[in-house]
Amino acid sequence: MKTFTYFGVFCVLSAIPAVARFALGYMNNWGSSFDKILVLLLVLHLISFVICMLTGYVKKGLEAFAFLGLIILKMFVFGYFYYIFKDLKSIVLPVFGIFFYHLIIETILLIKWIQSSNKNHTQYS
Repeated sequence: MKTFTYFGVFCVLSAIPAVARFALGYMNNWGSSFDKILVLLLVLHLISFVICMLTGYVKKGLEAFAFLGLIILKMFVFGYFYYIFKDLKSIVLPVFGIFFYHLIIETILLIKWIQSSNKNHTQYS
């Protein structure tokens, strides 16, 4: 049950930038490159979070390796976004800010999830 709690907290915290964009009244130019990148980053981090959790269920101890590999993959995908969206040069700081916001949330929640799932395991000395 705790897994669903971490997943729910991740979804709520990850949706904050998109909700803030709606709340600030930027709906008149919805569909711009910034909005597309915002949604793509949300989906990318959501998929990454789910893959790390599924890896933890399938094989304990490999969550960190999956997370590291997915971080490297996300960096390449972000570079691909820079190639696709030509006007990203003008909004690079807000996009990097949102990217690192999602990355920090994902890191903190995965660390807490791994710690809570490893509480019941016995440490051998």
